[in-house]
Amino acid sequence: MITEIINQFKNYLQNVGYSDTIIKMLPVLVKEFIQHQNIADISFIEQEKVKLFLEYLQTRPLKKRSGALSESMISQYVYALKTFFSWAEVTEQIDYNPISGMKFKRPKQNVREPLSLEEITQLFTATENLKQQTILHLFYSCGLRRSEGEALNISDIHFKQQLLHVRAGKGTKRRVIPITAKVTAALEEYYLQERCNSTSQKVKDT
Repeated sequence: MITEIINQFKNYLQNVGYSDTIIKMLPVLVKEFIQHQNIADISFIEQEKVKLFLEYLQTRPLKKRSGALSESMISQYVYALKTFFSWAEVTEQIDYNPISGMKFKRPKQNVREPLSLEEITQLFTATENLKQQTILHLFYSCGLRRSEGEALNISDIHFKQQLLHVRAGKGTKRRVIPITAKVTAALEEYYLQERCNSTSQKVKDT
């Protein structure tokens, strides 16, 4: 019964168009809540069970390393439960939403201090080859996330227009990033170098 409900919830997330990360994560977090509170029937869940579970998360150890859950991770559990109960309410699997009316504090935002010009200069100076410089340009100069950099194709970079297309950004959103002439030249130089090296290698192999 519970397994079937979790699968239905996962199918709902897929049909609505949530990201792969959300589709994978939310059902796991909801399942942990259900198992921890020994819930056999979701038709009526007391609000007290939600409170007890959230109290447990404050002291729950991490599974893969030492330490406790961060505020940000606990907020993911809250988000998962809110989404699950809203779905269960709309699909008339529950008459009472146990999380409605509950208030939650926002997790503290990590303060990120940008690197100084001197530090950035040191980073580029420390590079040993064009490939390392190109990676720095993609992640620092263009502001790509790791997953975006890994998924980048040469067709996504328009050298003449000085534009870089991110096809699958955060939340599956696309965006276009304008790039400076200096960065464009560096990316194009690396591309031409790699293409020439690849062609030379094919000639040697034949």
